[in-house]
Amino acid sequence: MTTFALLCLLALSGAALLLIAGQIAEARRVPRSRAAQADAPGGFLRLRQGRTHVRWDGPEGGRVVVCVHGLSTPLRVFDPLTERLAKAGYRVLRYDHFGRGLSDAPMSRQDAAFFTRHLRDVLDACGLRDPVPFVGYSMGGAVVTAFADCFPERTSGICLLASGGLRDAPSGVYGLSTSVPVLGDALWSLLGPRTLTRDDAKVDVRHLPDFPHIVAQEVGRRGTLPSHLSSMRHLLAERQEARHGRLASRGMPVLAIWGDSDLVIPLVSKDRLAGANPAAQQLVLPDAGHDLAFTRPDELADAVIGWLSGRMPGG
Repeated sequence: MTTFALLCLLALSGAALLLIAGQIAEARRVPRSRAAQADAPGGFLRLRQGRTHVRWDGPEGGRVVVCVHGLSTPLRVFDPLTERLAKAGYRVLRYDHFGRGLSDAPMSRQDAAFFTRHLRDVLDACGLRDPVPFVGYSMGGAVVTAFADCFPERTSGICLLASGGLRDAPSGVYGLSTSVPVLGDALWSLLGPRTLTRDDAKVDVRHLPDFPHIVAQEVGRRGTLPSHLSSMRHLLAERQEARHGRLASRGMPVLAIWGDSDLVIPLVSKDRLAGANPAAQQLVLPDAGHDLAFTRPDELADAVIGWLSGRMPGG
């Protein structure tokens, strides 16, 4: 056997081992069970693509605000902000994306159409036909941007918290996993949990003390890691500037809030949004990272409530 043939054989053997290890890791994760769903707070909607976990907070009859979470954390990431909005009299609706939290994990291509269809179905099932404002965190910002673009008649405005869809391609484990077919799936299955828990290891959890447990539960559920990867390869690979340009032409109210210490969504995204939609209101929180959705709830609540009331950020 030649040296080249031997190297090829070793490479193929390594790839095969990687694939098998990734499949074993996913199979050992905890399946989403009906028993766990039955004990969950909130309720479940039986939608076309699967059961969806939803929660309502705040007084009945209050103005509705819909909060849409991001790539790797479920609806509970909004607990601190929801508490403050509810105390201010708002009726807050949250839901888990498919493959996150306690919602089902159908194996589908998670692109913009997938997420906007899910959000539309949630609104329909909850009887929300009139326009409502949306708060989207991280990937959730890309979701609500796409929804507002597709369904402007159902959107009264969007608030974006460290929004995805305006940054360059990811690097490191994220970049390798999304850019390499098949083997990337195995790589993310094996390294994704460690990457996510490592990234969140130094997060300030004063306002959400069980955040580490939430993350550990997420990466331990079957179907979560493949859902992450599909979202990164599709929705988050779609640049949002054109959508923001159309929202600007329609006069859609937009508030974007960024952290100046965000290592996931850098502040260049703020400049790109300004280029696509000069009318968008923007606010930068000093010393805030990508976790601002739950680490800076007082400032966020003030900004969101002010925006909903027609005031400029910080006004």
